[in-house]
Amino acid sequence: QFKLDIIGSDLKKIMIQLKNMNGGKELDFAPNDYVGSLIVDDPENLWQEKMQVDPELKILLDQEKVAKQQIKLSKNKSLPNLTAGYNYQGVSGSTYSGIYGGVSIPLWSSRNTVKAAEAKYDYQKSFTQVKTDVMHTEFLGEYEVYQVLLKKYQEYQSTLQSLGSEELLLQAFELGELSFIQYYIELQFYQKALDSMLEMENKLVQSKAELLKHQL
Repeated sequence: QFKLDIIGSDLKKIMIQLKNMNGGKELDFAPNDYVGSLIVDDPENLWQEKMQVDPELKILLDQEKVAKQQIKLSKNKSLPNLTAGYNYQGVSGSTYSGIYGGVSIPLWSSRNTVKAAEAKYDYQKSFTQVKTDVMHTEFLGEYEVYQVLLKKYQEYQSTLQSLGSEELLLQAFELGELSFIQYYIELQFYQKALDSMLEMENKLVQSKAELLKHQL
């Protein structure tokens, strides 16, 4: 009863957290509606999909684009500045007018700015590639762990289905095929195995959510 009370308390706490995350609105869902299928897509397909929408990856690519644009901006600043126009001026009753023009060549203001911009772009490209490779490796590792856990979970499912259920154990006890001690031991074994399977299912759901969080 104490364990049941603890579980009930944890459930209430989680529901309060979900309510707060949902803008103060109560959530009404059945566990079966939430879990769905535990099978996930091919890892490379998921990764390509993740690369298109993952915020962290998009920020890296945007930073790379900004660095590339900075090169163009630096090159434009290093070009000569041309000025031209028509000037009109009156001095002591006389007027003077004419076309004027000029060229200013930036010798110091843009010195080495192009090289610096190119170096920054090269660094950003390398940083993006390294970060992407690290994220890809972590993603594949998470996927592999998920597949191992899914296989073990499916084995547990198959084994428990072949063993029968609590109802069959109770029926065997009531018919005298099992003593109370045998019934108690078998029931404990079945319950522990069932708890282990449910714990694996919980881990699988959390792991699946982590793999597919880019779809949110």
